[in-house]
Amino acid sequence: MGQGDLCRALLNMSVLDILLIIATVISTLLLFGLTVFVHELGHFIAARWMGLYVDRFAIGMGPVAYKFNRNGVEYSIRWLPLGGFVSIPQMLPMESVEGKVENLPKNLPPAEPLAKIVTAFFGPLFSLGLGFVAAILVFFAGKNVNVATLTTTIGYVDKDSPAYVAGIKPGDKIVSINGVQVKQWSGGSDSVWNLTLLGSSPKLKVVTEHDGQQVTYDLLRRPDPDPDVSKIPTVGFERYVAGPLEVDTLLKNYPAAMAGLKRGDILKKFNGQNLYSSWQLKDLIKQSKGPFALDFERKGEMHSVTLSAVKIPGLEKEEMGVGIRWKGGPYQVMHPNPLQQVRDSLEMMVLTIKALVTPKSGIGIQQMSGPLGIFHMIFNMIMDGDFRLLLSFCVFFNVNLAVLNLFPFPILDGGHIVFSCIEAIRRRPLDVKVINALMTCSMVLLLFFFLMVTFYDSGRVGRDIKSSSILSKEKNALEKIETTE
Repeated sequence: MGQGDLCRALLNMSVLDILLIIATVISTLLLFGLTVFVHELGHFIAARWMGLYVDRFAIGMGPVAYKFNRNGVEYSIRWLPLGGFVSIPQMLPMESVEGKVENLPKNLPPAEPLAKIVTAFFGPLFSLGLGFVAAILVFFAGKNVNVATLTTTIGYVDKDSPAYVAGIKPGDKIVSINGVQVKQWSGGSDSVWNLTLLGSSPKLKVVTEHDGQQVTYDLLRRPDPDPDVSKIPTVGFERYVAGPLEVDTLLKNYPAAMAGLKRGDILKKFNGQNLYSSWQLKDLIKQSKGPFALDFERKGEMHSVTLSAVKIPGLEKEEMGVGIRWKGGPYQVMHPNPLQQVRDSLEMMVLTIKALVTPKSGIGIQQMSGPLGIFHMIFNMIMDGDFRLLLSFCVFFNVNLAVLNLFPFPILDGGHIVFSCIEAIRRRPLDVKVINALMTCSMVLLLFFFLMVTFYDSGRVGRDIKSSSILSKEKNALEKIETTE
């Protein structure tokens, strides 16, 4: 079970791991704190603008850690970093979440429905604004993008997958998916990754280009057999974009180094077959029964060597190889338009919601991420050492928060807006007992949802930590082998 993997991984942490987790916790709390503060600030400003009485402004939930009073408002930071609230007694009752309002002014007039709608709407509006500010920062700071992901060429196809059975091969270029022209492998709603994984139908109509000719395939998605990806529906090529096989370093006294390959060489062919990715090469080497020819490019000139694979030492298994470590990338710093970043995030949100509410999509709660999953994503971003990743995540996260809060669920801003609209139509307030009951039920449902998402998150995080620890040990074993560089 993934949850057991998580517990074992936590018990085997080094001091560096613990320090990284502390840094991640601090970064996550700062990110969440800023996000919640800006969202609640929207409610606060709108309430003051509309002439409503504001009792408390809180970041976090639960017991108070620190508070102070200014101009009749209690400002506080609470121990549980799970959201926050602005207590506005004239809005819908929220005692189940915010607690009872004390020292309420006498003869406080009821708020007009319009004032409630504006106050509720300004929270998501400010979240969207924070996402746009983050997008502007990304535009100026730049975004480090793997050039390969800007293409639509397939690097490898999983054996026995729907795409493999249909005849799709490495090197095929994807033209469209379900009628949508694809522009890149990942990063937007029109990308190969998102159109394939977030399709609302179990079937995909994929148009590829092979040897200058377009071919159309009808593929039936299936749950990914890899347990580390939570049975995400797949057709077999989503994870494998084509890219150059450029040599970074070579293991000394292993076939590639002994045959004269050098750093910077780019592998082109295996026994005359074009190479598009390291996954493809690994598979071809595994299938080879004897010596094979590798064609490679060096300083614009083509060369060829004949090699035989040998076992490469590893922790749990010994795989056949020739002793090459590949160079990542190439990478390019891009400066995406802020409006396009926000638009991409919105379109991604629409795709995701559409997939979630469509039973046949194969996407459900088990594929969603909650606080633990977000924490793990931030941890990986910190490990990458590029703060621009956090900025890009901040764009997506705040746009998502804005959209989700507009859902017509009682405890969310969208629920407040719906209740206020009903009140405007009825020309009288809704029954307080009914609203309190709905708020309490929605709070329980929301907590249950977070528990379910956290359960699935813990499994994914545990498997990822276990996999990473295995890979790190294998990497340590490989690093003991002397290289040519």
